[in-house]
Amino acid sequence: MLADCYQELGDYTKAIDNYQQSLNLHQQLGQNENIANRYRKIGNSQRLLARNTPDTTEALHLLSQGEQSIGQAIEISKANDYKANQANNYTALGLLSSERLRRLPSNHPTLPEQIEQFETNYAMGLRLLSELGKIVNRAEKILDISRAYLEVNALENLDRAEALALESLQVFLDYNRRKLEASARQLLGKIYLRRVECNQPNAKARAYQFFTESLELYRSLDIKEKVIELEQQLIGVGSRE
Repeated sequence: MLADCYQELGDYTKAIDNYQQSLNLHQQLGQNENIANRYRKIGNSQRLLARNTPDTTEALHLLSQGEQSIGQAIEISKANDYKANQANNYTALGLLSSERLRRLPSNHPTLPEQIEQFETNYAMGLRLLSELGKIVNRAEKILDISRAYLEVNALENLDRAEALALESLQVFLDYNRRKLEASARQLLGKIYLRRVECNQPNAKARAYQFFTESLELYRSLDIKEKVIELEQQLIGVGSRE
């Protein structure tokens, strides 16, 4: 739980340290399902730490470590038929590939392989989540994938990003997950802000609409840091020609 708190605060180094301590204790107790879970969480934290690491060589090293951690989670989950763990493992591995693609130059020879790994792994994870009936969890993963299609140059596909974000949004509306709804609307605002750069008609108005809706939700939830972030984004929309 302490690691989860550090993860939420963005202190990924401390999150990794506490997940590792938790992993060590679960290993002593022989609790394989929790061991697999902790390996995946370590891998996710290593991916997020890599995103915030300026040095590319160091970031790629962290991503390699993350891939090994998630690989351990996959191996344990497969051996013990932990389907829920495995679903999250594959989506985590897909997102790790997207983070590597963010760092690699556009002419890197492994780009096609990394793109294929991203698409194959996240599709497998989403399929397993569907089979398990994990509707909201699946929608959260879809939102992460949508973000990758927006933010990673090698993957950029605004139509795909928008379709996935809208799919997630509908689930969050159906299940009254307001914080997740706010996140989905903010991402849709970012997608339409990118469409402004492509001179798409009415894109600026749509970006403003989604950002405003997201801001209202975050205000009602009293999440001040997101309110400040959205207010700045709305100023940015207003300044666009």
